[in-house]
Amino acid sequence: MMFSLILSPPWFRGFDCIFEYFGVIVFLLIALFAYKATKITSDKKTKWLFISFLLIALSYFLKVFKNLNLYFPVEKSISVGSVYIRYTSVAIIQSLFLIEFVTRILFLLGLISLYFLITRSEEKKHVFLLVYLITIVTYVSSLKPMIFHLTSAILIGEISYFYLKKTKLKTLGQKSMFLALVCLAMSNLLLLILSSGFYVSAMVLELIAFIFFMFAFANSLFGSRIKNLEKTKK
Repeated sequence: MMFSLILSPPWFRGFDCIFEYFGVIVFLLIALFAYKATKITSDKKTKWLFISFLLIALSYFLKVFKNLNLYFPVEKSISVGSVYIRYTSVAIIQSLFLIEFVTRILFLLGLISLYFLITRSEEKKHVFLLVYLITIVTYVSSLKPMIFHLTSAILIGEISYFYLKKTKLKTLGQKSMFLALVCLAMSNLLLLILSSGFYVSAMVLELIAFIFFMFAFANSLFGSRIKNLEKTKK
């Protein structure tokens, strides 16, 4: 039934889409920054960064598309003889499961890519096995959303831990990135509770995470420009 698909309270519908569309823009900017970095360096880390944030951006884009179609269905009318019947139709309802599946698998693949980047894991040779396992988890989580949010929270928690261990949070950008990851993990934990109140809180935390991601991106962008200026002066 349709109401089982929507946790957002009526007054909040659309605001969550705006929040997550902002996230799409932030993640695409980070991906673009990483892509440009791949052109001037042979470091594979920038490629992993590009792949990670591009996948996550695509995931959120599909999620916004799906939610907008659910929140604002199209009104249609048909005539049977002299009788006109008006009804609402969700344009994507027939492909809802597929969109949900693709959205979640892109998000989890983006997190796995980030995990490889942060941990410098040597297990990349097992990437196909990991993709297979993520596919299975995503399929099951499409039937039980709590599994997806729990898996996401655990992955983000692991990424946060190794990021803290690796960087020691010495710069403002690193602190912003760490706080963004923590907020995103907490947001997924709140989504384990199927309640409209907790859903709103989760979305607000997600927005805060996006803002911290933006701060981290801005810090990296301006930091790299300052370094380039210092090099040119020398």
